[in-house]
Amino acid sequence: MASGRQQTSSTTADVRWKTQRCVLGAYMTGIWPLYSDGTDVNAVDTNFDKGLVFTANDTNGELRMLNYPCMGRHAPANIYTGHSSHVMNVRVNKEGSHVVTAGGNDGSVMLFDILPVTSAPRESYSH
Repeated sequence: MASGRQQTSSTTADVRWKTQRCVLGAYMTGIWPLYSDGTDVNAVDTNFDKGLVFTANDTNGELRMLNYPCMGRHAPANIYTGHSSHVMNVRVNKEGSHVVTAGGNDGSVMLFDILPVTSAPRESYSH
């Protein structure tokens, strides 16, 4: 940001950042569940080394794991539950071996191991 001016060319839009924690962006278009109204995803975090993105959702206390980059509408996801209400936040630890989620109404914190995926996602959509 030497000049302090906005970069508008497409080549600068493809910068790889150290983290990806914004629910909006070119590489996050597929994180939104079917019939989502745009408010269903509360937080995201990525594990670049494993090519994964995790989302904290309002729907049924869900933690979703998707491939990163996650482009296209309604990408397939593995879904993990445990919270009794919405999930407010999600973070991948520095080593990339665990995911921590923070619940909303249930006030709980949960720790998930990141293991190799051995089956197809439980949810998929074709459009």
